[in-house]
Amino acid sequence: MIDSYICIDTGNSGTKIVYSFPETNKIHSLFMSSALAEVSIERMENQLKRSNWIGFSQLEEQAWIKNGNDLVAVGGLAEKFSPADRRTEPKYENALYKVLAAIGVIVETHSLSKRKQFKVQLGLLLPWNEYRDQERLVEELKRLSSEYEFRGRKIKVKIQSCTCYPEGGGIAIARVREKGGNWFKKQRLGVLMLGDRNCTGLYFESGQVKSGASPLDGFSFLLDRIIEDAPCLLDRERLSEAIFTGIAQAKKKPDYPSRPQWQDMESIQSLATARDKNLRKSEVQDIDRAITMGAREWNEKLKNLMGQIFPKPLTELNIGGGSLPFFAPFIEEYFNCAIDGSEEGYAPIDLAKPFTPVLDSAGIAKQVTEALQFKSITDIESAYSVRFADVFSLIKSLIADGEKLNKPKSKPRS
Repeated sequence: MIDSYICIDTGNSGTKIVYSFPETNKIHSLFMSSALAEVSIERMENQLKRSNWIGFSQLEEQAWIKNGNDLVAVGGLAEKFSPADRRTEPKYENALYKVLAAIGVIVETHSLSKRKQFKVQLGLLLPWNEYRDQERLVEELKRLSSEYEFRGRKIKVKIQSCTCYPEGGGIAIARVREKGGNWFKKQRLGVLMLGDRNCTGLYFESGQVKSGASPLDGFSFLLDRIIEDAPCLLDRERLSEAIFTGIAQAKKKPDYPSRPQWQDMESIQSLATARDKNLRKSEVQDIDRAITMGAREWNEKLKNLMGQIFPKPLTELNIGGGSLPFFAPFIEEYFNCAIDGSEEGYAPIDLAKPFTPVLDSAGIAKQVTEALQFKSITDIESAYSVRFADVFSLIKSLIADGEKLNKPKSKPRS
């Protein structure tokens, strides 16, 4: 008997964690920074003394792992140590300590027994081009998790099973669960995940995955390109927040254009650093130009990716990922379809041209919001339901499979 179902998406924009206990139907969620930092014991002790002098931080903001002589800060705590940029490193390797930290947070949050071995059924999402490394990842996870130290406390974990899917796999599972296997076998189904580190595409035909790719063309690399071309001293976090805040505010207006006018957005205007009015205006125009040129370049990258992995016209495209609001105008134009969160919302933009139905997050964003209780979230964070959709669908599948295995077999009639 397992103690918990745990599914994790170790994305660069943040680690998305959902988990459940067999005795309840409730699915819990955690969100942790993706940062990792290897630190000395002395530096860790000094940091903990400084940060804990008053109040109590959330566990996910104070996560650190010790395994043998290795001490690794994870999430918010790692950001205190100026962590290295790990975007170009294999995600599965960095996933090791993120998974250990997530399990540690769960164990402490729910005050689970220190002595008992914590038995879990694990689900992980990996980029397509790292999916083949799953056996190596699982083997190392089982070794490290058998006994390790989390925040000074020993934890023993037994990973009874680990299911790995490529990013976007949970979205595909959601469509199969909704429409059925026979429907799935008849589709040429595409999944496109617009992530922070990778853009992942999957193509399904006759009920099987036929092709996939996960190039390092995520949104964070687009932000780097914009920063190179912009005149102001920008950083990725500030620029990203300004872009998505601007999109969210602009969408509230009835005359919202299909392509945003960046220089008209207050959030983009706030990025200018000059005091002089004319100089500020010039800076904003340059920022507008940098975003527009970066978007064109990345739209071309997406076009090439889709041409590579979608060899035939699709019967349906499912799209997800936190950067979807930015790329939505291009996706809608490319497939001649307004993106919607339900099948009822399928609508061609140009009635005279063929279109491909495009579904936002397999149509489960509302379900994710309700199940994970994303209620009091600001506009900039409202994409949480989209960002969690992939991993949420994966845990729903694990729970359903577990319930089938544990269901008492009916006795044959005499």
